[in-house]
Amino acid sequence: MRIIEGDFDSLVERFGASRRLATRTAALSRKGLLLSEALVELACAADGKALNDWLLSKATLDQAEHLTPAQLAKILPKSDGGFFEEHPLSLQPRGERRVLCLAEEAEEAPAAPAASQALSVAPAAAIASLIGGQEAAKLLTPDEISRLKLDLLTSADQGRRLEAVRKLWLAGLGAQEKLQLFLAALRDREAEVRAEAARALGALGLDQALTENIAKASAASQAERVVAIANLGQILPRLDNAQHRLALGVVAGFVRPSEPREVVLASLGLLAMHLSRLEGAGEFLATLHKEMVDLAQVQQSQYEEPLRDVYGAMYGLDRALVSRLLIATAEESSVPALQFFALATICRYDLEGAAEPRIVRRLVTGVQTGNDLDRNYQACLGALSQLRERAVGTLVESLPQASESGQERIVGLMGTMLRVADLSPEAGRQMARACLDLYPAASVNVRVVLLESGFYEREFVDEKAKRAAAEHFIADLHTFRFERQIELLQTALRRCGRAAIGPLTQGMTESAHDVTRLTAAHLLPDVVEHDAKISARELEKLVIELRKLIEAEESSFPTRGPLYVALARIAAHERVSGETASAVGKLLRSHVGKSSAVYDVIDALGYLAAGASLGGPERIEIGHLLLSFVKRAPPTVRGGLKKNAQGEEVFEFGRETTAYTDMIPRVLEGLSRLLDSSSTPKGLYQKVLADLAQLWRDVTDYKMIWAPASVLTLGRLLGRVALSGRESERSIDDIAELLARRSHLLPIMQVLGEMATVSLGSTRLNRILAGVMNELVRRLSAEQEPEMVERRQILESMFQIACRPELGEKPGDADHARRAAVEALFDAMKERLLTASSRQRLEALSQLKHVSESLRSDIKRRLKPLGERR
Repeated sequence: MRIIEGDFDSLVERFGASRRLATRTAALSRKGLLLSEALVELACAADGKALNDWLLSKATLDQAEHLTPAQLAKILPKSDGGFFEEHPLSLQPRGERRVLCLAEEAEEAPAAPAASQALSVAPAAAIASLIGGQEAAKLLTPDEISRLKLDLLTSADQGRRLEAVRKLWLAGLGAQEKLQLFLAALRDREAEVRAEAARALGALGLDQALTENIAKASAASQAERVVAIANLGQILPRLDNAQHRLALGVVAGFVRPSEPREVVLASLGLLAMHLSRLEGAGEFLATLHKEMVDLAQVQQSQYEEPLRDVYGAMYGLDRALVSRLLIATAEESSVPALQFFALATICRYDLEGAAEPRIVRRLVTGVQTGNDLDRNYQACLGALSQLRERAVGTLVESLPQASESGQERIVGLMGTMLRVADLSPEAGRQMARACLDLYPAASVNVRVVLLESGFYEREFVDEKAKRAAAEHFIADLHTFRFERQIELLQTALRRCGRAAIGPLTQGMTESAHDVTRLTAAHLLPDVVEHDAKISARELEKLVIELRKLIEAEESSFPTRGPLYVALARIAAHERVSGETASAVGKLLRSHVGKSSAVYDVIDALGYLAAGASLGGPERIEIGHLLLSFVKRAPPTVRGGLKKNAQGEEVFEFGRETTAYTDMIPRVLEGLSRLLDSSSTPKGLYQKVLADLAQLWRDVTDYKMIWAPASVLTLGRLLGRVALSGRESERSIDDIAELLARRSHLLPIMQVLGEMATVSLGSTRLNRILAGVMNELVRRLSAEQEPEMVERRQILESMFQIACRPELGEKPGDADHARRAAVEALFDAMKERLLTASSRQRLEALSQLKHVSESLRSDIKRRLKPLGERR
């Protein structure tokens, strides 16, 4: 007896049933009353009208839910020409439901479900058990049928297996037994055998389109196979769960390295799209996973994304099972790329499952050996970073035993985790302590990564740990050689804050390495200036310590220059007493003409004069002293021709000339600090500014000969004064007039370009800047094109000037200047290195209200892609 449990629409095609009867069959099924295929076939026959009418009656539907065998006999019509006496009906139990069938069907063997409901793929180990069914003989003898089964399941000859499929279909076997045999044949390694098995299944009553496409997908040309797989994707939504499972099982068999790439891609796409409908998929998921792992072992790079999509669908069915399968793959595979793929897939679809200690250990182990260019490796790094506290213990535990490269990667990851805002303090302390313990014995490369991690500056690191870190860093000051390493080390010491003051002082006074002592003297004032908690007593102790080193007659200190600067910067602190600052000022002034480090003494005087601790008279005295250095007449120029190391004759200036040339920028820096300081008296400020302006006149009139670098330093200093916000519009105009004397120099044009943002109503400055713009355009369009750096500087200055509301003396001068700047920026967009910055500047110009409407529209139009311009 074959029972109808699903796919009710197919009754129209299979039995010629009316659409109404197919609908009623489905309604009865929902009420727990199933119909046999023989009953429906009789109802659709010409002589079965009485049965058809009874099935479609409202009374039958109303009583279907609670119908019993006794009630069935009562409700059957008695006056239909004896139809029901000739074709008696029977009601048979089937689990929690009942089956309405012909009485003759009830006398058969126990009901067997229709093929579409009985589908189940037998596991490989149970294939032999298929041979033991009842073997009826119609066309073949029992011995022959047994041999055919054996050939189908065990023969190495493709022809014999193919013959077995065809003959077994003709054998007198039950439908269920044939179904199991043909399902086993669908797993055959040869495409022709699989195709023949699919056709045989179709003859058993499975969906015809399903079996036809399975046959084509199994054995046809490559193009036909791809189309057949795509067709299966269209058919699957209408199939019941059993046929759905069958189709997916067949398609999963195409996920093999030996299959053409297009077939595998089509199969993976279909699986990713239709797996979600599958019910009870545990065994199927394990089989599919094995197929995909076999594929990824040798061809992962070709199918990585489709495989990942299929695993995403599998995770939607059974998250725990898929994670177990993938972690087993990561542990058992010897292919690093596959290991990372498995781990990355777990982390992507099951981050909570990835927190399991077993998986975290695999992730940490993988992090130490992975390839930075592998996206799966990067995904594992990101997952560990997201796991945060749950991964910290394993990371810390693995750090001491890891290789050098492994330590670098673990520390880099820990540094990323330490920067997370909501990291728990306990986890942060645990990682910082691990980094601190690792530092002394680590290699130079690992120490660099430790410094980059910033473990020493987090709020959960106490002062004791910071001091220990600072001591380690100072011990490294003489071992690091590369500039970047030295910068990292010095930055780390600065960020240790007040915890580094003690180690720096000790390193400066006691270290056996000159570079350590000099660097400590250089860093100490940086740390002191940023320490908001330092007391006056601590400052006084540092001043005394530095004075001892400076005044010692037989000092082992390499050179006193950094000591002078450190002493002045610390003495300039607002918490240092005026008396101490005055004493330091006298000391420095007394050493101006005596110390060989005169430039450093001049620097120190500038720092002290700009500080908050020095009294008014002493500050004025130092200011006049610094001015006297730059106003002093230069020495007589002396020099001569000498041969350099390459044997070329070069002109060398005399020692006095060289010393004077080197001194001027240092004095100007000191005066600059004095002008920047809010503590400088107004009278001194005006005196310094007036003298510097006169010096500029003398230098530009060639009354004094300065080196070009000194001239540019003075020009930039005057520009800073103009931009300070302390000067009136008239003073700014005067400074601009002075700088315009050297407006042919690009650095001076840059200073004037920066001044375009101030004194916006000044007609004098408008006129000067219009001239600067003309010079910039001329420089940009010169026969010899400027270098890239120079071109970038020119464009920046042109943009700054073009943003000014007014330019020049005539109404059209501003628009003319802006158009020149716009054209220059559009030309620059052709250069890859200038495209981004030029586009930003053009967009900014297009937003300015004082730019003409026509120019703004033109900029916006030209910035659009070619296809969108009008």
